[in-house]
Amino acid sequence: MTHLIKYGCLALAFASLWAMPGQAQTENVVGDVNAYRRNHVRQTLKRAWDAYMEHAAGYDELLPVSRGAVNNLSVTPVDALDSLWMMGLKREFQEACNIVAKIDFSKASEPVSFFETGIRVLGGLLSAHEMSGNWMLLEKAVEIGDLLLIAFDTPTGFPKSRLDLSKKLAYGTRVLLAEVGTIQLEFAKLSQFTRNPKYDRAAQRVIHRLDRLRTDYPGLIPAHLDAESGQAMSDLYTFGAMGDSYYEYLIKYAVLTDRKHGLHGQMYTKAINSMKLVMLTTAANHPDDWYLPELHGNRVDSRMHHLTCFAPGMLALGSHFLGVRDDMDVAKQLMKTCIKFYRNTATGLGPESVKFNLALAFDGTPESNGTAALAAGELTTVEVADYRDRGYTVDNRSYQLRPETIESLLYLYRLTGNPIYQSMGWDAYKALERFTRAPAGYATIKDVETARRRDNQYDAMPSFFLAETLKYLFLLFSDKDVYSLDDYVFNTEAHPFKIIR
Repeated sequence: MTHLIKYGCLALAFASLWAMPGQAQTENVVGDVNAYRRNHVRQTLKRAWDAYMEHAAGYDELLPVSRGAVNNLSVTPVDALDSLWMMGLKREFQEACNIVAKIDFSKASEPVSFFETGIRVLGGLLSAHEMSGNWMLLEKAVEIGDLLLIAFDTPTGFPKSRLDLSKKLAYGTRVLLAEVGTIQLEFAKLSQFTRNPKYDRAAQRVIHRLDRLRTDYPGLIPAHLDAESGQAMSDLYTFGAMGDSYYEYLIKYAVLTDRKHGLHGQMYTKAINSMKLVMLTTAANHPDDWYLPELHGNRVDSRMHHLTCFAPGMLALGSHFLGVRDDMDVAKQLMKTCIKFYRNTATGLGPESVKFNLALAFDGTPESNGTAALAAGELTTVEVADYRDRGYTVDNRSYQLRPETIESLLYLYRLTGNPIYQSMGWDAYKALERFTRAPAGYATIKDVETARRRDNQYDAMPSFFLAETLKYLFLLFSDKDVYSLDDYVFNTEAHPFKIIR
């Protein structure tokens, strides 16, 4: 039997688990500790950037194990610009600018993702321009923004999923919710900087269309959509891959435009209320561990992705901005689960996905369905032990240098002031340094359950490692007024935009 959480009916008993130490440190000591941590994160960024420049300058991403490179649109420099500026690496920032100045989007060798180009390239250029005042970056932002507008030429206004920049053609009408609903921040800022409303207008047409879409659960929208008809193409509801950043952008657009009671805030509130009623759940034998799984029609899937660990941060931000105190409680509980994923591995790094125990009972008798599943060959001995002892088993053991758990730690720390979240982030950073350092830069991990580096690294260093993971770590150990959440909104690639007031 699933344990759906009827929101508001459960008492929260986690506060004592994360109580602050009885003997408080002085502000000076805390400041020294965090300065030490920031410096380490800064050195990690510099090491990653220097490796990129040595082996992959001008290419999209570094291959850190083979010391090679992939593609030719220079995504890493664009994505890393604001991180380099924020951490005071001005020489490296100028190196990135020099590469960006030479980008010719019309000569892209392969079609690009509308979604990734919007959040990484357009978002990175706009943020770095706003930080540094570099006008070349805004010129490049306008250039790519105009190319992205091509994708919106559909009957519904939903953008197509792929772009051939060299031919100025868009294609792909079966689109994802995250693809159509994650351009609103970037286009709002582009309209602000250019004083041309066409970008924001295109993005808002999507939101108004989605608001009119009627689904099984108020505010929740299936992950697959048809850009021609505007209709849902599946019954999958998710706060993980394919849907996550749509919900994130609802609350963040409300914050960016400083409108608590506008359409975006209303849509967000409706979606979160439904999520709490029909998606939020616990492990059958670990009722204190909360999960946010996928929903297929009316069936809860037992899988939860690392990507979903952005949700505690989103909920904390929404609670702070809209004044919904109870959502902060949900954020804290989900944060505890996401940290558990890290702490329970041999490396101290979080797996890509887990499957939690939705219905198996382990009472030590042959009649328990957990025992029966083992006897029937449906589960391995290891899976049974995991479900019994941890409440979940690791489904995908890789670690992709993802930022979501660190991102949520930043929001929880800044909005509660509890330094335990900084300690958790520091533990994750130390594990990252120990296991992901590669011959050049940093690499994704094959198996977080194996405490070794040898033959345990994939040949990949995603640009979001520099743009998001390291930036969120740096800010986690910075004063709260450094890119304050009262003054800035971070896009889903961690590019900060000043709130429009």
